[in-house]
Amino acid sequence: MQSLQPSDHTKLLNLSVFLGKRTSIIRPILYERGYPLKEISLRIPIPGYNPENNSNAATPDCGYSSQERNAVVFLESKGGGCDREQLDRFEYVKDNPSSLIRTRNHFQITEENIIIDFALLCSKIDHIRADHAQSPINCPILHYDESNKLLTYDGCNNVAFMNEDIREAFAEPIPVPKLPILYIPFGPTDYNENFAYAAKNILLTLLAYSQTRQKHERMPPMLDLVKRQYPLLDMMGREELGEMERLIENILKKLFPDDNGNSRYNLARYTSIKKGKFYVKNMTLPKFLEVMEAALLDLEKRKLTRQSTFAEFSQGSFQMLDVEIDYDRFFGDF
Repeated sequence: MQSLQPSDHTKLLNLSVFLGKRTSIIRPILYERGYPLKEISLRIPIPGYNPENNSNAATPDCGYSSQERNAVVFLESKGGGCDREQLDRFEYVKDNPSSLIRTRNHFQITEENIIIDFALLCSKIDHIRADHAQSPINCPILHYDESNKLLTYDGCNNVAFMNEDIREAFAEPIPVPKLPILYIPFGPTDYNENFAYAAKNILLTLLAYSQTRQKHERMPPMLDLVKRQYPLLDMMGREELGEMERLIENILKKLFPDDNGNSRYNLARYTSIKKGKFYVKNMTLPKFLEVMEAALLDLEKRKLTRQSTFAEFSQGSFQMLDVEIDYDRFFGDF
C-alpha cells in the first residue's frame, strides 16, 4: 500500500538505528565495530557559530560512540538533497569539540584527542552528487541503494572517515536484504511525506494499549504511549520529542478536520490537553479507534486526497471494519 509507506528519511533513520543496535535482521556494522547507538536527534548547542542567533544548534539524526576509543560518529539521514547550513554546523562542531563535550549526552568522551565524524546517509545519491558539484560536501557519503539492497560508501567527493574503525566498517558494501520499520515510528519532521504512515502508527499504538489496559485505568498522555510502544525514543532529546507530539496533534487534526459539535469526526470529542500534554479521552477510546479506522481507509482509498470535511458523508458512506482487523491487508508488510 504505497500511500501508507514511510518516507525515505524515515527508512534511512531506521537503517541508522539498525546499524548501531544488536540485531539479526541487518548486519549491525557499527555495533560490531564497538560503536553502539547512543543518541537520537542529539541537540548540540553551538552559540559561538553565530552569536546573533540564540537558537544555534546542530542536531544530527543518530550518534554512536566507542567505549574503547575517544571517538564519536554521527549519521545524518537525507532522503533528498543536503542542507548546506546544516553541514556548516556539523563542521563547526568538529572544529570546536568543546561544544559536544558540554552537551548532555551518553558518549563518555573527553575533549583531548577526540575523533568526531559526521556522514550523510542518503537514498537519492544523484541529488547529493549534484549538490556536491554546486558546493563541495566535506563529509563522507553513504548510499542506501534500496533497489539493489545494499549500503555502500560513495567516494564521489573523495572524503573519507577520519576514524579508521569506521573507514574499515564501510570498506565493503553491506547487504540490506530487508529494512523493517521497527524502531522509529515517525520522525519529528517530514510531516507531509510521513502523514499517512504516521497516522497508521498512531492507530496501532492506541490499539496495542487498548488491548492491555485495565478497566477504569487512567489514560496516559499520547506521547507516553508512543514511548512505551517504542522505548528507543528515550534516546531522543526533549525538544525533538516535543516536535513529535505536535506532529501527532497535527496529523489527528488533519484526519478529523470537522469542528461540528455533532460530527463523529470532530477531534475535540475524543481528545483533551491537560498541563500541556495531549490525551485521547479514556471513555471515548473505543469510538475514537473505530472512527480513525474509517478515516485511514478513506485516506487509502483517496490516496491522500479527500473531501475537506467528513461531515459531508453519512455514517453509511463508510464501510466500518470488524474488531478483528487484517492489518497485513490494509497496511502492507514493511
